[in-house]
Amino acid sequence: GKRGRSKKPFKSQVVDAHNGFEKWKDDEAADVWIASRAQPTRWWLAGYAACKSGCDVAGATTAQKALIYKMGVTLDRSLEQAPDGLIAATAPFQSEAGVIDSSVPLKLIPRHVAIPEDASEYGYEPKVYQNADNLVFVEREAS
Repeated sequence: GKRGRSKKPFKSQVVDAHNGFEKWKDDEAADVWIASRAQPTRWWLAGYAACKSGCDVAGATTAQKALIYKMGVTLDRSLEQAPDGLIAATAPFQSEAGVIDSSVPLKLIPRHVAIPEDASEYGYEPKVYQNADNLVFVEREAS
């Protein structure tokens, strides 16, 4: 299908993505971390991606990058002002402690990852932080 910019208001894009996440989270799910290209060793937990079994969760994340980055720039000024743009990585679902202590790999999303054909087969749930003191971030390399 053709993938154009969504004409939907941003809030309803988030709601749709969240509904997709709820639908598929027991199939394939991953934590999504983002960083700025300029500072690629400081990663922020930006939420969770999910997709239908048989789809690649990295592809599902890529499909939702615009949404994920837009949500993610609220986390830190360095992301908001990233002149070279942002990068994303995935980790196993609900593995934030392991990412922080480096026992779990943080996998950069490959450039040419296959995006699921159908937009109804994946979703994203933003990590909602109550305040700035609770932001989850880590200083480490991704591979």
